[in-house]
Amino acid sequence: MSRAARATRRQVFNSKRAFAFSSSDYPDLPPIPLLPRTEMLPMIPITNSSNLEASRYCNATQVLAIRFKGGKVYHHKDVPADLAEAFDAAESKGKFYAQAIKPAHPGELVVDDRTEETAQ
Repeated sequence: MSRAARATRRQVFNSKRAFAFSSSDYPDLPPIPLLPRTEMLPMIPITNSSNLEASRYCNATQVLAIRFKGGKVYHHKDVPADLAEAFDAAESKGKFYAQAIKPAHPGELVVDDRTEETAQ
């Protein structure tokens, strides 16, 4: 990683000032920031999807975070709680995501684990 990339990454993390809390339900999952100045929440694994790895919904900010198996994490803003609940209950989360969430609430790339960079 270049010096400029490290400086940018440090600046992004310092500007967020998010604090993690431990979760006894999912101790092995790393927390991810949902929005600047909010608590970091652990992702909940998705076991029956070939493309989606984990998700997390924050009621306070109405942000649905989705981690793909390739390592990218997207935040979908302004997702109503009932839509997030329907996503959790869906038999095919990948299909529900592609048909109901992605078109109505475009995601913002926030993390790409393949490059170890945090998007701005």
